[in-house]
Amino acid sequence: MSVCEEVEGCDIECEEVKECDIECGEVEGCDIECGEVNECDIECGEVEGCNIECGEVKECDIECGEVKECDIECGEVEGCDIECGEVKECDIECGEVEECDIECGEVEGCDIECEEVEGCDIECGEVEECDIECEEVEGCDIECGEVKECDIDCGEVEGCDIECGEVKECDIECEKVEGCDIECGR
Repeated sequence: MSVCEEVEGCDIECEEVKECDIECGEVEGCDIECGEVNECDIECGEVEGCNIECGEVKECDIECGEVKECDIECGEVEGCDIECGEVKECDIECGEVEECDIECGEVEGCDIECEEVEGCDIECGEVEECDIECEEVEGCDIECGEVKECDIDCGEVEGCDIECGEVKECDIECEKVEGCDIECGR
């Protein structure tokens, strides 16, 4: 049944579509030119379930492989935003990552240019559990400030201070420090 009007379980060019009308407007289940679509990978506009050029997309693998809650070419979207901001459960051009932001700064979970890290922010500052340019550390901040349990070259930071003093669980070259003293003894 290639051209059907109001039908149940009509599948045009997508995959699984329930209650779909091929050439009609607002339909329940699948609307090619208009409205709501569930579990569909056709070229549709603003739809629920799969939106190629517009907005919110859930369970969509069009031009991006297996992606959950991903929007391909849109801006602020729920789940995955390629050019903008917060991204969750996205593996487009960045491998298997959770909460990944491709071209932005502040990200939670993973930044593209970092490997397997949680809470990594390369260009911004506050980082938790990051191993970019620093060994295995918790709360590693590459360019900025707060660092806990870190053995990289950091200045005045909380938890690890190379030039000043207070250091906890640190194995860098520090002088008199609280918690870790390489040259002194404690």
